[in-house]
Amino acid sequence: MAYQLIYTSHPTSLTHGRSGFSTVARSRGIGDALANLVERCVRYDSTIAGEPVLAHSVVKLGASTWHVLTRARDCGTDYTNRNNYIAHHLVISEDEVGLLPSPADVALCWDGWLDSWQGEPRFVDDVDLSGLNPPKRLPAGEWGKLFGDCGCAALLGMFSAEIVAGRGDGGLLLALFAESMALFINRADSWGITFTTCDFPGGSVSDFMWRGVRQPSASAVADLTRRKSLPAPAGRGAEYARSGEMNNREKYNLTVEGPKFGQRRFEVVNVDSGKNAYAVPVLTGLVVGLLIIVAALLFVNFAYADSSEIGGMLDAGAQGAVKAGTPGGEREIFAERLK
Repeated sequence: MAYQLIYTSHPTSLTHGRSGFSTVARSRGIGDALANLVERCVRYDSTIAGEPVLAHSVVKLGASTWHVLTRARDCGTDYTNRNNYIAHHLVISEDEVGLLPSPADVALCWDGWLDSWQGEPRFVDDVDLSGLNPPKRLPAGEWGKLFGDCGCAALLGMFSAEIVAGRGDGGLLLALFAESMALFINRADSWGITFTTCDFPGGSVSDFMWRGVRQPSASAVADLTRRKSLPAPAGRGAEYARSGEMNNREKYNLTVEGPKFGQRRFEVVNVDSGKNAYAVPVLTGLVVGLLIIVAALLFVNFAYADSSEIGGMLDAGAQGAVKAGTPGGEREIFAERLK
């Protein structure tokens, strides 16, 4: 469901104490903070536009994103006899736009836009947009009819662009926007495009991505007043605009990925280091080997010396024992000690 907000000049307002240009009607789901943001989406000058202007804006409130579709048009004079206009807004949450046609198609196909306001300020009902059924937009017939090549629809993309349009071209310009938006494979991506069919002086270029302008522009991709455009870009976008047929990758949302390599199981040697890269580990191995050999030799030598000394001690003890066991042995041992 979409919320509604209607902005025009009136003696009274839904906002207490206000008069003149203000909100005269809105859905109950729109709070004051969101209403203030939506009101700022209004910019209209009947002397420049000369016809209804349709626009798509995006506003943020806290963590929420809202899409605002606006139709603004002249509606005579107000209660003070000054020029008046009415801006009728549809306010749609980010969560719902993926279920809808493109914003250009919604602006073209919804038939509930008001041309004037009657009665006292009041709350109004929400709008159900789920039943909209826009016509098939591809091949891009309007681009082909105006500029001789349906592929020119690809001149508009996810970037800033201008089209020169005169008074009375607003509906045609919106149809061109709708055909270019049909080139997005993911329909929800079209809601990332902000646009206006007539950009008024004083606004920022960043306010809208696609803009209809009244004056000739060197940066314009097309000119409706002269029926001229830049050549269609090369690539899949222009081909799709001409044929209206998806390839299998687009139709089934297939992705093409490069090969996935396993984890590297080897060392990468820096070629510039050359022999030095191997010299250090080789020398280290030799030193360790020599130390092991020296340690082994020392161990064997000490072991041999210890065994010889022990053997000598045993021999001396054995001789003494022999001597002590013979007649006069003890006297011989004592005599040897005296010596």
